[in-house]
Amino acid sequence: MIWWLNPLTLRKRPALPSKVVALRHQLRAARLGYLLPAALIAQWAALIPYLQRHLSLNHAQVGTLVFYFGMGSLVGMALASPLTKAWGSRITCSVAALGAMIFILALALLPPFYFACAFAACFALLAGLLEVGINIYGVSLERRYNLSLITPLHAYYSAGELLGAGSCLIFLNLGLSILSGIACFVALLALCALRYFPCISPGSFKASGEKAYMWPNATVACLCTIVFFTYMTGGAMVDWSGVFLASSGALDLQQAVIGYALVSLTMLIMRMAGNYLLRNFGALRVVLISALVLFSGLYLVSMKLPLWCLLFAFVLIGGGMANITPLSYRAAARQADMPLLPTVAAMSIAGYGGLLCGPALLGAVAYYLSLNAVFALLALSALISFLCMLAIRRHYR
Repeated sequence: MIWWLNPLTLRKRPALPSKVVALRHQLRAARLGYLLPAALIAQWAALIPYLQRHLSLNHAQVGTLVFYFGMGSLVGMALASPLTKAWGSRITCSVAALGAMIFILALALLPPFYFACAFAACFALLAGLLEVGINIYGVSLERRYNLSLITPLHAYYSAGELLGAGSCLIFLNLGLSILSGIACFVALLALCALRYFPCISPGSFKASGEKAYMWPNATVACLCTIVFFTYMTGGAMVDWSGVFLASSGALDLQQAVIGYALVSLTMLIMRMAGNYLLRNFGALRVVLISALVLFSGLYLVSMKLPLWCLLFAFVLIGGGMANITPLSYRAAARQADMPLLPTVAAMSIAGYGGLLCGPALLGAVAYYLSLNAVFALLALSALISFLCMLAIRRHYR
């Protein structure tokens, strides 16, 4: 694993008390919890062009498939907060991880369209449950131990995206089928989950008196808007970047995942540098500049440019998206107007709703207009996020 992202290993210590050792085990489980769903979603991103080609789907049908994916995710995200409160983080995350791995394998069989929609909905439900559940767990660890964990944990999410996309690219270029490549990767993830998920603290919110849901106040509503648009852009990279590069003729089918891999790699690098940027520039400057960089990358993709310009634009998109979400969760964890559980639940539902449902709506735009129009609308959403950041700038300081 990427050991240097652990804030407790930045310097050696002669002896560690048992409480810190237990925290290290919890952090390993949390890091895997962030990495695993991102890697599975990257496998889904690689599957979409194959499903489109194998089933002869048009843009509207791809949008329908992604829509079922999004609807399943909303159900999973809505269930995450009450299930985490009732069962604890360990059971919720473990069940969700196991189910998500099973259904991504079912999708890799390239089933008929209606079965693919059903499997996509089930996979998304469990992936959404896992992502929100592990987000709640990660924020609770940061608050409980008073450590800066959110940015390093989101770096593991980016590492998972890169690992999933990169492994798929390697397996396909080695001559394996899409099913064989995904099966090998899922087997490795399953072994890691069996080793580390039992270390998740079982009852973070079982005895808590917090409500599972509350209506968000103005500050949390702005934060929800920011993460919604940011995750919607991330969802567009998952669902449409490969289709865009393949259908435009810029790259062939096996290499179309390169765009998403570039986004993931840039996000990983920028999140690894997140604490350095915070120390030297401050959270407010970092988040505002990130929004402008994101706008620039999306605007470039919306134009008809050569391949090298498109790849550079994907680098800008990854760099812009990298620290917006972690810093927004950091601001939410430090505000005192709403309790932790409903705040994280609201932001997670907004964020993952944008990640998984937004691209389905963008599919209709791609069908009636073009994929270039999709990225132009995403550029506009980055400007709206910038304005929301200015409105609540005191919470980012």
